[in-house]
Amino acid sequence: MEAEYRCPICHEGLTRHDHALCCVNHHTFNIARQGYVDLSRKQKASGDNRAMVQARTRFLEQGYYRFLRDELTKLTADAGVLVDIGCGQGWYTKALGGQLKYGFDLSRQAIRHAAGQDKGTHYAVAGIYDLPLADGSADVVTSIFTPL
Repeated sequence: MEAEYRCPICHEGLTRHDHALCCVNHHTFNIARQGYVDLSRKQKASGDNRAMVQARTRFLEQGYYRFLRDELTKLTADAGVLVDIGCGQGWYTKALGGQLKYGFDLSRQAIRHAAGQDKGTHYAVAGIYDLPLADGSADVVTSIFTPL
């Protein structure tokens, strides 16, 4: 299923054209080689850096939070559209249910890692307080360890 993003600038729908997403007002967002798109309006780096993403990944792969991921996977098994806000490197997101899944985080490094590991989810760099999705488009929204 193709992602249905909206432009973070004018809030119009985005359409894929080659390796970019564009709106009717010609705002354009390139799709990275790894498959994610940067829909953040921030120009400077924010969120976790590469070393933090690698450290968290090593920790999570030790299995300390597998019980939580397994339970969340069961709870989301029948989800239609699932949105994971503050998804980090996608460790939980990849395992969650959902016919169409989105993962959002402000960290380009985390999203780059997530998109490289999980081709079944649409990942984007974006803030969680103004998601680039149409209102009411999600059936399930998760926020795992992300302060709201």
